[in-house]
Amino acid sequence: MKAQTFSGCGDMCLGFFEQAWHAQACPLATGARVLELGCAEADWLAEMRRIRPDLHLTGIDWRDQARPAANRQIQEDILTTHAFDGETFDAIVAVSVVGWIGNGNYVGKGNERDPLCTQGDVRLLERIRQWLAPGGWFYFDVPTNPPRTPQRPVLLRGYGPAELATLLTGWRICWQKAFPDALHCDGPYIAQVITPA
Repeated sequence: MKAQTFSGCGDMCLGFFEQAWHAQACPLATGARVLELGCAEADWLAEMRRIRPDLHLTGIDWRDQARPAANRQIQEDILTTHAFDGETFDAIVAVSVVGWIGNGNYVGKGNERDPLCTQGDVRLLERIRQWLAPGGWFYFDVPTNPPRTPQRPVLLRGYGPAELATLLTGWRICWQKAFPDALHCDGPYIAQVITPA
């Protein structure tokens, strides 16, 4: 495996996943089924396909952005999709996604904004629990109390210790790393790999 992988794909948050990957916090058996949430933002799927061509990769996003590395790609709202009814994944990855769910920030099908849901992040983790196979894990990163600026209005959730504790109720942290010096307008970040408790 080359020293630099995901961080070379043009999104700072992919570099956070890269650190989890190199720390071996994201184990994947041969042929594992992996779901990427918010696949239109950065091309995590292409790099994962390059590193692990044996995986079955699925991507979902409200926005329309072709991801040829995916075995399956779905353009639907994550909170209302029925595409995964009865289906499970060995791993689910959300690079810079959780804090945006339910905020109506992205334009998708028919130029509509993604649906509003004040507890979108909490509902998302409930859905992820349903979609994970036994022994599966979920990777995500979130900003820790991002500054409110004209460039970043209140749409993005910030996660201090209390917000993270609420979000992670019923989950066990397998790996985590804070990125206090992340040079991004969203502020510092924390990344975690979790499994159902």
